[in-house]
Amino acid sequence: MQTILPPLSIQDHLRGDPDATVTLIEYGDYQCRYCASAEPVIGAVLRRCVGVRQTFRHFPITAVHDLSKLAAETVEFAARHGRFWQMHGALMAQSANLTTPMLLSLAGDLGIPLDDLRAVLFSGTFTAKVGHDFARGVLNGVDATPTLFINEKRYIGPMTVGALSAAIDAAREAVVVVPQIQARA
Repeated sequence: MQTILPPLSIQDHLRGDPDATVTLIEYGDYQCRYCASAEPVIGAVLRRCVGVRQTFRHFPITAVHDLSKLAAETVEFAARHGRFWQMHGALMAQSANLTTPMLLSLAGDLGIPLDDLRAVLFSGTFTAKVGHDFARGVLNGVDATPTLFINEKRYIGPMTVGALSAAIDAAREAVVVVPQIQARA
């Protein structure tokens, strides 16, 4: 079993059931076509399965995808404006066509202040956050995107709604629930 180190933190952006017993962690790259094709599958699984939540951690493979780090920093800036998942979805939808002007256009469409975004991207404000996510991935053996973990176990299987849902259901069944002991009065 492979453990995610460190566990979920306030730096992680979550969607789905906040009280979930199953957590899906995705390491991804905004210019990766496989991540883009996984996005609708993961969305469908989150809608279909009860008690599951997802976080996305940045794993920009800059040797292949020249804008992936800049895209990740753009999403982190969007998060400051309460728009992480909206920007995430917009970038995944345009994964194959990303350019710097498109990053700015997508951010503008979401009402994100473009002058502030340009300043943040120029200054590297979110470089450490993106690097931290990448380092966590490397520590856990991530070498490609998307890489998924379900309750700390690496998911190896087809990227289909049925297969991923089955793996999540199996993880839910494996969760040990400790009964509460009632104190005597």
